[in-house]
Amino acid sequence: MFHRRFTRRAFTLASAGLLLALGCSKKPTAPPVPGPTRFVVFTSDRGRAAGNYRNFFATLDGSASQFNFGSGSAIVDRHPSISQDGRLFCYQSSPGRGGSQDVFIYNRSSNSLVDDPNVNTLADETDPYISLDGTRLVFVRDTLSVRQIRLYDLTTRKFIPLPNLAAPGFSDWEPALDAQGRRIAFTTNRNGNSDVLLYRLNAAAVDPPTALLQSSAGDVEPAMSGDGRYIAFASNRAGGAGDFDVYLYDINNGLLIAMPSNAN
Repeated sequence: MFHRRFTRRAFTLASAGLLLALGCSKKPTAPPVPGPTRFVVFTSDRGRAAGNYRNFFATLDGSASQFNFGSGSAIVDRHPSISQDGRLFCYQSSPGRGGSQDVFIYNRSSNSLVDDPNVNTLADETDPYISLDGTRLVFVRDTLSVRQIRLYDLTTRKFIPLPNLAAPGFSDWEPALDAQGRRIAFTTNRNGNSDVLLYRLNAAAVDPPTALLQSSAGDVEPAMSGDGRYIAFASNRAGGAGDFDVYLYDINNGLLIAMPSNAN
């Protein structure tokens, strides 16, 4: 599964600095709740046929276990995300309704799986990302071959409006949240190639494009620090070490931060 091109959420932002990881753990630079971030979740097809993915749950002390809610050989689970306290674990799974992709939330405290009919439909629901505080879920719904981002309040079970986010006729995908789900970094094709943009709920607007965050090449797979200051993403832009490399963008200062982890 893991190639030179970084897979989705192939990096994380940790409270003690930058941590490279295999998956999509959500780690803030400023934790929204007391206690350290201790969990990592990732996808792998280890021990299975190529492309037949399962999710894995691990702690930073080195222990890891495979997560299987369904045992069918045709089930493919991907794109895991976890709340900071490790209680809520969300992921994308197929086949779902009518053979589509669906998003599920597993509560580790009650050992229960939530298949919310507000979230899952006969269309594809993909790319789930749960806020660190566990209150909001962002995901992508594919409607008439156009992918649009949806934000869902897990406490009220209601969708949160995202005015001025969607661009008619274009697709947005790979959303990532800050700790409380107030900012969304995402990938879009609205500029003719894949670019990373930032949407702020309080302003109900997408930030103006920046030359450092975007390029004429492919910019994909954003992840956001808990305090919403940094966006990590992958890009095959000129000047990198080759193929896709990890870049870190400081939103406050409008700067790219050097990433010594990129290697030829």
